[in-house]
Parts: sequence; structure tokens; C-alpha cells
Amino acid sequence: MNTEITSAINSLINDLKIPSLGVEITKNGNSVFSGYYGYYDDKKTQPLDDSALYFLYSLSKVITVGAAYQLVEKGLLSLEDKVSKYIPAFKDCFYLKDGQKVSVTNEITIKHLFTMTAGFGYTNAQDNYFKQVIKNKELTTFEVVSALAKTPLFFEPGYTYRYGLNHDILACVIEVVSGLDFNTYLTKNIFEPLEMFETCVVKNGAFDENKMAENYVLNNGNYVKTKKVHVLTYTNNYQSGGAGILSTCKDFSKFAAALSLGGIGKNGKRILSENGVKALYTPALTEFQHKTFTCAQGDGYTYGLGVRTRIEPTLYTPIGEFGWDGAGGCYTFIDANNKLSLTVTTSVLNWHPTYCKLYETLRELTYKIYK
Repeated sequence: MNTEITSAINSLINDLKIPSLGVEITKNGNSVFSGYYGYYDDKKTQPLDDSALYFLYSLSKVITVGAAYQLVEKGLLSLEDKVSKYIPAFKDCFYLKDGQKVSVTNEITIKHLFTMTAGFGYTNAQDNYFKQVIKNKELTTFEVVSALAKTPLFFEPGYTYRYGLNHDILACVIEVVSGLDFNTYLTKNIFEPLEMFETCVVKNGAFDENKMAENYVLNNGNYVKTKKVHVLTYTNNYQSGGAGILSTCKDFSKFAAALSLGGIGKNGKRILSENGVKALYTPALTEFQHKTFTCAQGDGYTYGLGVRTRIEPTLYTPIGEFGWDGAGGCYTFIDANNKLSLTVTTSVLNWHPTYCKLYETLRELTYKIYK
């Protein structure tokens, strides 16, 4: 285990008071660094290990777009398809202008969902109509997403970038196209091929809390213990593509490593073609759309098909490095040109911006030592 990385991690844990942390680095698909720090519990009686489960939250999006692009490569889905082809409720989307409904001129396409340019935000889930619909806790993903289509967009589809519920809709499209529920599709096409046996899509109560590291909220510098409840699971049957995957650091690292190898796992199982991986991290926003793109990892990035992608190099980080992060603090970077990946797991809501120092330090050290 590299002592320079270990020393940096211990220093950052001390500075940031991080309660639990998993770190996995791969080079050429092989694990070159594996470290687990802190404890499962707030009483610090059970040291953390590599079987600790975490809510990935928005880090789930990287898996979701990989899964959706599998269908593109199989010819079962096109980026230019209208979403209404699969979910009819999206035929009649609208936005508000001066308080009046305006029907969209251009229907939402699959590419709009990939690139966060469909016009949805996360606040669509706060719409009164949507909140009334999801009071029925037995609704399926299809029914919930169909209700989302009846909430007002922020703008005409394709106009600009806005972070939101697009990849939840994309997961529903995957269900319709494949004929499988989202978790079953991922299990058959990503989790089992890559031997990610601890990874699944969260439904209410569908995980063993004893295997999960303690969850916290960072509030004015204090870590406040919170319940191990996924905050974006709208109904008992809802499966979220944008935030709903539960995994371990080691499991997700297998996925990150596969993308770093051009879509093939260390075990030889292919989940995407090299061109498919490249499509994900190729910049996809227009110059105008890029103006509204923001990224927790700082400047120098734009958005591809569901991932941040670096377009301005730093001293250590080259163009083409890509990935994302999640609300609980989980993070990945993947580099298919240098066959590198870094995965970090923790469970602290409201982590930004303090944890960016952690990600930046580990990213730079990974390149410095293993590139």
C-alpha cells in the first residue's frame, strides 16, 4: 500500500473528521490501492472494511448511462428517439411562461435525458401534482415517471443544461425497452458480468442495514447521525436511475475499472465497446448549453452523455478524465486513455465543498504515482 497516499488520507480524515471512508484505485484493471478507514458505527466499535454498503446517490448515474448505452449499441434504442415512444405521457410536455402553460415545440429525446437538457430539475418532484400522485406508495417506476411528465419543464427541451431527474426517466426507458425492471436489467447486464454481487437498486427496505456504514449529515461542521433511509425513493416499487443504487467501494471500483479498460472487466466480460465508453465521455453540450453547466469538482469540465468530462488539463489531470459524484460523498474518476480509476465511498450528506479537497488530492496522487 502506497505510504504517500495513506499519509494523505490520514491527514485529510483528521482535518475533515470523516467518519468512514473507502478508497479503491485501479491501473490496467488491477487494484493498486485499497484502503478502508473509520468505522461502521458512530460509537466506533466496528472498524470499516471492504464489505461496507453505501448509497451511491448521483454516482448511480454513471451506471445508468452505461446501461442505457448498452441498448444503443444493440440497436434497441437511439439517442434521437422521442421519449414518448416508450413513455406516452411525454408526448404532451409543457413549460410555463408568465404563468401560462406552453406546449413544447420539440419533444424530449433520449439524448436530452443523457445530457440533462430535457428541462427537468430535481424540484419537479416538489410539484403539487406529483406529490399528490406519489402518495400511492404502490406505484411502479413507470407510473411515477409518467406523473413526472405532467409537471412543468424549466425550458424548451434542448435549450440548455439543467441538473435534474433525467436519468430517473432514462431508467424507466431501460425498463420499457428491455422488458425487465431496472434492478434486474442491471443485475443481468452489469452487476453479474462484473461480479458486483453486493450492488443493487434500492427499494424501500430492500437492503441489510447491518452491512451499511452509518449515515450522517454535515451541519455547520458537525456530523449528525441520520437514519439509513434513501431520501429519493418515492414509492415502495420505485427504482431510481439517477440516485438509487446501493454498492460497496470495491464493487463500484470493478465497474469503474471496466470503463477504464474500454468497457471490459478484469474478468474478461465486456459490458460496452471501446467506442461506447468514448461516447459517454465525449463532450456533448453546445457552447451555449455549457454556460449553465456546473460541477462540484470545479472548472475545466463539461458534460458528456451523463458524466463530467475534463476539457482543460491540470498539472496532473489530463483531458478525457471523467466521472461523477453523489450527494452522500461517493465519487469516481475514470480515465480510459491511461487505464486508471479511483473510487471513493462515504456517507455524509451536505459534504460539499469541504470534501473536494479529498477528491482533488487523491486524484492528483493517483496520476502522480500510477499514470
